[in-house]
Amino acid sequence: KTRIKKDNNLPYIKRKGGIKHIGSVLVENLPDDGVLEVKWLESLISETATTNKKTSSVKAIIASCNLADDNADTSLRQLKDASSKVRGIRWILDCVGSRNEKGNEATHVGNLRHDGIDYLRGNNTDGVVVPEFEHGFALLEKYNFSFDLQCAPEQLQAAAVLCAKYPNIPVVIAHLGKPMHILGGPSNSNMLPDTEALEVWREGMKAMAALPNVYVKISGLGWIIPGWTQSARRIDIIQGLCREV
Repeated sequence: KTRIKKDNNLPYIKRKGGIKHIGSVLVENLPDDGVLEVKWLESLISETATTNKKTSSVKAIIASCNLADDNADTSLRQLKDASSKVRGIRWILDCVGSRNEKGNEATHVGNLRHDGIDYLRGNNTDGVVVPEFEHGFALLEKYNFSFDLQCAPEQLQAAAVLCAKYPNIPVVIAHLGKPMHILGGPSNSNMLPDTEALEVWREGMKAMAALPNVYVKISGLGWIIPGWTQSARRIDIIQGLCREV
């Protein structure tokens, strides 16, 4: 049995950053079965409370569910029943071509579950959301669930079209919208960002920002600039992107 590790940096962040920690959110980790993962997490939360005689800091769970699956409605209901802490769903959507293409890091490994199918832009990237996925996405309102949107910048415009149709579903953009390695790798001495990549990201984020039901997480900064803490210039670029958002 694997225990969830304590984040030893949390006291430092709270002390130095002036951040008040009010609770934690557990986000799915690509399980084979989202319902079983939630039940396992609940067992760990209960065990921790019993062993340490303390109330868990976990306030919410973002669970896994393939919204394009024929049984999505049943899975969502089971997740709702499995834990009162389930507040939303994440199903990773990053798709810029097949993950099996050599060196294609823009397509997330999670996409191997539906490799080459872009749920947001259509099977042939024709700009039309895959109907099965939209059907499942629409069901989130029925269960009062949010959706964690993890996609590539190239997909943000299509995501905005989908999210605009369902204003009662809160959508949280993951990892600042995921502009990818805009300065190259951590050893790259280039200090000029990839302007074309950033323009695609900016246009997509503007489309999402126009929607009242959309939020964004400031996270995944090492994806944007690997080794972003290694120089003042890299830190400055990251801070600038966070301010833009």
